[in-house]
Amino acid sequence: MKYFKRNGFVALVSMLSLAAYAEDILPLSVAGSETKEFIQASGYGIDTSNMIQQERIIQGTVLEEGTNEPLIGVNVVVKGTTIGTTTDIDGKYSIKIPSDKAVLVFSYIGQKTEEYSVKGLSLLNVVMKSDATMLSEVVVYTGYMTQKKADLTGSVAMASASDLKKNASANAMKSLQGKMAGVHITTNGGNPAEGATVQIRGLSSLSGGVKPLIVLDGMPTENLNLRDINAGDIESIQVLKDAASASIYGARASGGVILIQTKKGQAGKTSIEYNGSVSINTVLNKPALMNAEQYGRAAFQAQAYDERVYGTSISLPSAYDYTWHRGDNGMAVLDGVKVAEFLNADQTVRGSDTDWMGEVFQTAVSHNHQLTISNGSEKSKSLFSLGYFNNEGTQIHTFFR
Repeated sequence: MKYFKRNGFVALVSMLSLAAYAEDILPLSVAGSETKEFIQASGYGIDTSNMIQQERIIQGTVLEEGTNEPLIGVNVVVKGTTIGTTTDIDGKYSIKIPSDKAVLVFSYIGQKTEEYSVKGLSLLNVVMKSDATMLSEVVVYTGYMTQKKADLTGSVAMASASDLKKNASANAMKSLQGKMAGVHITTNGGNPAEGATVQIRGLSSLSGGVKPLIVLDGMPTENLNLRDINAGDIESIQVLKDAASASIYGARASGGVILIQTKKGQAGKTSIEYNGSVSINTVLNKPALMNAEQYGRAAFQAQAYDERVYGTSISLPSAYDYTWHRGDNGMAVLDGVKVAEFLNADQTVRGSDTDWMGEVFQTAVSHNHQLTISNGSEKSKSLFSLGYFNNEGTQIHTFFR
């Protein structure tokens, strides 16, 4: 076996064998250069310094296509190895790759698996697309057990925590209004404390009063108002819409079933998550009303035309002081109008020009703040959440806290 030195490195000039043993791995010192590690076995040498230098860290963020929301818990694995990690609550990840030729595989339930080469990259952001063919991996809570959606023959509508975040409301069902097929969610007024009426089946029944059964974390409830459940604590809402739900819960499920799963603690290091929002609500499509003077003029014109067309005598509102005369054609002509100083003979009620729409309605400000602390191990998990919600109504003296 022969070696020669050039520019401080040892070059291999012949190879006799490719068999290597642990005791043959020796460090060699080369004069005039850094100490390098070589594998010297049966007459050959391999410089491994470049392979060590290729090991580096790749970072990035994983988002969901369409919503650009961060995906939590996405599996990130170096292809062909057991090296892997998962994304945090912000959708971020960091992973050490063994080689510049490595390929990262991103997988998540309900999303298409993505593969990316990391050659020359230190930052890799990924947008994952939904995959309808992976619905078999989506878990559905049906009664007292869980099933894959592909194995379920019944009709189920589903909503996740991300769906609830898109429309912040104290009532989780109000957030899903118009977003779940076959589920009719209505509100009877604009009062923020007003509950939502949910009808799944029986919308066309004679009485129309068939209410769905609400099951909270596997426990059937009676007379539970969804407004009383913190929307920030809900992980998923699933609605069983067909008659198959009656086989699980009996006659109580004649109007369908709403299954609510709350958030649970996650194994791993302690995580603290805060979500907050401030929103402004206003009354839409307010009619343009006349002020006091405009109404007085309109009332005079109406009386004048009635006199001309129907021959009735003019009877003007007592709340106004009018000045008028008759024209050449005998028709009443208005000269001026003003609100009377007093509206009654006792002179106890003064006339005014009050905008009652402006007095009754207001621009409402809503505050929604959620703080969640999660911790857990393989043996135990815990979750603590604190929510503050203050919704002013667009009508004065209405609110929900």
